[in-house]
Amino acid sequence: MLEIEVKFRVDDPGTIIERLKRVGARKVDDGFERNIKFDRKCRLLKAGSLLRLRSYAGKADITYKKRLPSEKFMMREEIILNVDSFERGKRLLEAIGFKPDFRYEKRRQTWEYNGAGILVDELVIGNFIEIEGTKEKIEETAGKLGLDMRDAIPMSYGELFIEHCKAKGVPLHDMVFGEGH
Repeated sequence: MLEIEVKFRVDDPGTIIERLKRVGARKVDDGFERNIKFDRKCRLLKAGSLLRLRSYAGKADITYKKRLPSEKFMMREEIILNVDSFERGKRLLEAIGFKPDFRYEKRRQTWEYNGAGILVDELVIGNFIEIEGTKEKIEETAGKLGLDMRDAIPMSYGELFIEHCKAKGVPLHDMVFGEGH
């Protein structure tokens, strides 16, 4: 499967949620997501790939993503495998030699509109809107929501977090909420 997406940094996610309601978008889900990125001596990272274990809405999956060239959009080959539990997925990845190397969490609302997925995300580095779909649907949806494609961010949350840590002059660490998230 091919994943095409862009992110937009937003100050007030409530404004976007109101716009989603106004255009007739449908809210699909709302919850807390935790992720662990796995690698072997940075081999996947160096190859532009990602191996992630995710828990969201009572489900767990292992996802492989391979970055594809694109300047305006983030495009990745994506393979998702559902697993029966987060812990069993973690044990499997460790048993075949992968090590956890980065944890990240987000509060996420999932919306659908006009063939696109719209994700309203809160992370420790701020609030973002992620739009997934075809290039045309992404641009159309961004316009309907009052977002300018010139402000689109074709980066992963991991890449954004690295930039954040560099800008703040702090060492790279896990991107997780404090107690009680």
